[in-house]
Amino acid sequence: MKRQAGYLLLFIFLALSSVIALSLFKKLGEREGGRVVRVEADLAVRGIDLKEMDGERLVWELRADEGRYYRDRGYVELRGVRMRFYSKDGKTYDLSGKEGRYYQGKGDLSLSGDVVGISSDGYRIETDSLLYRAKEGIIETEDMVSIRGKDMKVRGKGLWIDVKRSLFSLKGQVRTSLEGGLE
Repeated sequence: MKRQAGYLLLFIFLALSSVIALSLFKKLGEREGGRVVRVEADLAVRGIDLKEMDGERLVWELRADEGRYYRDRGYVELRGVRMRFYSKDGKTYDLSGKEGRYYQGKGDLSLSGDVVGISSDGYRIETDSLLYRAKEGIIETEDMVSIRGKDMKVRGKGLWIDVKRSLFSLKGQVRTSLEGGLE
């Protein structure tokens, strides 16, 4: 409940800041002959920076170049998305994508377009899209996935990651190649 109240306060602050910024932008655009773009969203913001805390522990950070909030749809459309997850054992997982949607009520995040994930222990994941389900701490996709580690490459269709327990599984069509052979 505190988390939802925090999000509500954050969005109210962003809304007020954006209204002021947009009105200033419009005035500057009119004065300097700049172009003002009309947006159908309830709110448009540049430079988004959100964090989720669990007591004193940082759970994740989300940054985006820009976002458009649609109140009636219940989500924020994001562009240039970067997200970092912090596990309890000290590992970090970075995700990025060209576009995304942050679903307010659930806290879920979907990413699409050149999605890349990098773990602090050297693994790199590439796919076309994925969904982070906040309540469960699960990341998944049904798309083709490529994973690279120190001496291995794995490709497969579909991926499931449990961020809380640091577990992952490929769902099918798995192909693995090891560099340096088996020992």
